[in-house]
Amino acid sequence: MFSDEEPPIEVATGKSSKFRKISDPSTWKIDTNSSYIHYCQNETVHGFQFGDEENNTFPHEAVKGMTVVCDMSSDIGSRRIDWKNFGMVYAGAQKNLGAAGVTVCIIRKDLIGNHQPDTPFLLDW
Repeated sequence: MFSDEEPPIEVATGKSSKFRKISDPSTWKIDTNSSYIHYCQNETVHGFQFGDEENNTFPHEAVKGMTVVCDMSSDIGSRRIDWKNFGMVYAGAQKNLGAAGVTVCIIRKDLIGNHQPDTPFLLDW
């Protein structure tokens, strides 16, 4: 949940390379006290892909202990995934898996059932 006091933090950007490369992970502004970190595995407009031939790999070791949430809408089903690195993965199925409007959500078991009382049952993770 976001508040005025704690806005989201931009950890890294590929803006300087016109979104073809991500900045060096040693320069990332990672707040290990955050509830989670979110990233998009693939950016289709400019062609960036974590784990491509240029070894743009997501530095899971730098966020060890944090819940990692990943948007894999553009590449789920196209490569092997080490699921133990993720707390939650989601993908809009229309790009690779199915009909428009369908979203695939893969959630680590320990994240299910810790929701706020007023949370809709479909979001109880």
